[in-house]
Amino acid sequence: MITRTAGTLMLVVALNLVACSKATQEGGAAPDLASPAGLTSMLTSKLGISEAQASAALGAMLGEAKGKLSPGDYSKLEGALPGAEHYLSAAGGAGVLPSTKEVATAVPAPTQPDGTPDSTVPAVGDSAAGYAPPAPQVEDVATAAGAATGTSALSSALAKVGLPPEAASQFVPVVTEYVGKVAGPDVANILKSAFPV
Repeated sequence: MITRTAGTLMLVVALNLVACSKATQEGGAAPDLASPAGLTSMLTSKLGISEAQASAALGAMLGEAKGKLSPGDYSKLEGALPGAEHYLSAAGGAGVLPSTKEVATAVPAPTQPDGTPDSTVPAVGDSAAGYAPPAPQVEDVATAAGAATGTSALSSALAKVGLPPEAASQFVPVVTEYVGKVAGPDVANILKSAFPV
């Protein structure tokens, strides 16, 4: 009698394990939030957009951020978005990445504190091999680039990707929320500084 009961119990447990395993393989479990699938899944569910739109929009945002942020801040942001290279590629394929020329024209020429042009600092786009301005100047240029271009370039890119206006208006806040969850508030603030709402 005990062996029959034990056999039945083991059969029930085995069937439950098989059912759980099959459900996980068929997508029963949510994708890991800190993965490319988790990020695009979150964007598609919250904004009602396709995965292709989410990928191209993320790439457009990264492309714009690269021109607005210091290299260190951009690296932190890029590290918080798994699959960043994939997103940049998707944006390139959709034709929504800013060209180097567009980024260079968005950055004002360097000036001295009195407002006169500063010829000791090469302008964006000039050959500056081996030259690195002091950190405060880099931060000021990045801030100026962000202020000069605003979010209009990103808004234009999101429209070109096909995001409806209501999804486009929520895109940066949703991505900022994601970045805050996976990388912390400091990196979320970097994104906010590039695209103030």
